[in-house]
Amino acid sequence: MVDRESGIVVDANPAACRLLGQPADKLCGQLHHDIVDGEFRTAYIEAFEHHLQDGSQPCCEFYVPDASGEQMAVSVLFARWEY
Repeated sequence: MVDRESGIVVDANPAACRLLGQPADKLCGQLHHDIVDGEFRTAYIEAFEHHLQDGSQPCCEFYVPDASGEQMAVSVLFARWEY
């Protein structure tokens, strides 16, 4: 989960931690777009900004490095959660 105001990761589920090979406490506090591979970062940021502007909920595929450094395809759903 990402704070929409700051772009900081505030929570990471166990599956994300396993995929990225990092514990939640290491993922939390990072800028969300820093996790996405550089080649796809611009498209990721544009999709996130679009979501912030109009509330759209696109589901996009991006690549992130897994625990071994290999590129792994992940689906990202941009959605607004209120709690």
